[in-house]
Amino acid sequence: MSNGRRPRGRPRTCWRDYVSRLAWERLGILPEELEEDGWMDGWMDGWMDGWMDGWMVAQDNFNRCVYPDVHSCPVLTPSFLSFQPGVQIHYVELGDGPPLCLCHGFPESWFTWRYQIPALAAAGFRVLALDMKGYGDSTAPPDIEEYGQEEICKVGLERKKSIKWVTLIGHDWGGAFVWNMAQFYPERVRAVASLNTPLFPVDPNADPMERLRALPIFDYQLYFQEPGVAEAELEEDLRRTFKIMFRGHRDMVRNLCPVCVDFIAGGLLVGLPEDIPRSSILSESALQVYVEQYEKSGFRGPLNWYRNVRRNWQLDVHSWELHMPALMVTAGKDIVLLPIFTKGMEDLIPKLTRGHIEECSHWTQMDRCAMAVLGLLVTSSGVFHNIPVQVPKLHSFNDSQLSEVFN
Repeated sequence: MSNGRRPRGRPRTCWRDYVSRLAWERLGILPEELEEDGWMDGWMDGWMDGWMDGWMVAQDNFNRCVYPDVHSCPVLTPSFLSFQPGVQIHYVELGDGPPLCLCHGFPESWFTWRYQIPALAAAGFRVLALDMKGYGDSTAPPDIEEYGQEEICKVGLERKKSIKWVTLIGHDWGGAFVWNMAQFYPERVRAVASLNTPLFPVDPNADPMERLRALPIFDYQLYFQEPGVAEAELEEDLRRTFKIMFRGHRDMVRNLCPVCVDFIAGGLLVGLPEDIPRSSILSESALQVYVEQYEKSGFRGPLNWYRNVRRNWQLDVHSWELHMPALMVTAGKDIVLLPIFTKGMEDLIPKLTRGHIEECSHWTQMDRCAMAVLGLLVTSSGVFHNIPVQVPKLHSFNDSQLSEVFN
């Protein structure tokens, strides 16, 4: 009879190893090919470094060996789409097959999908990862009204005129965008998936700013309303800004909650450490990419997305049912977009499929293994049903399996 203890000398199975091997099976990669490609060496090197160089070094080494690096993909295609004079949307493209569009949130860029791009392309999709309007190498108009959801969705529709149907996946503000695209242009959206961001019900009789004020968890959005104020603070030290913002579920610093704004102190990051260590989900090279991108674009465009509260509310009061396949993925450790906010979404989305990762922060694409997110996206039969992806099927995750894997 087992006493419940792990036998001495038996190595604990790494959740990354478990999830990744399932994903490699999904992608049709044999175990011996993993050995040939250096996956196992990466696993061993990364975790052995933990005993010698510290876990931060081990994490970076592990990520370099195991996760696909989009910058090393020779077929990754950067492109621009011009849809009106002086305005371009930048995106990167990889793969062939049914088109799948990845839409990031704040304060990110196309690079936030760096783990999912090669994985989804390998799964048989034509992946297009956008720099959303105002971000990265995309055009950033100065006018606030350019960032209302109606204007943003017009860009999305224009961009996809050459594509009959598209599957949309969004995170954070990108999640709000994909829900709106699915509502306004259902004939163009084959399926839709959102990480963290629910389709919020809209009360036509409630003032949207008053609703924000009633929820302290959204105080940061009130702070973002005055043009120039948040820009100055967030751009003062970009490295510090991103090290504070991008925290994984396992390394949230005590009292480090940049969404709880101290209006008396006068800032989002006031009172937080000046020199804070990087989170384990953010490598030094990734941090540098974000810094370089925001040195070019600044925060004005990204923050303008928040400055259209009433304009977006007037648009959203006309919400109606979505009948295409849809996936909602919630994260148990997201301190802003709480899973409870998704309650009742089935009233508007009858074909909704749900996925949940309990041990996961707001930064789902970075915090969790790329293949875990891929598993939830690609194996959600309700979302990708009848999409002709020529790869074998991976076992679907349920809540108990996810809990076992990630704990």
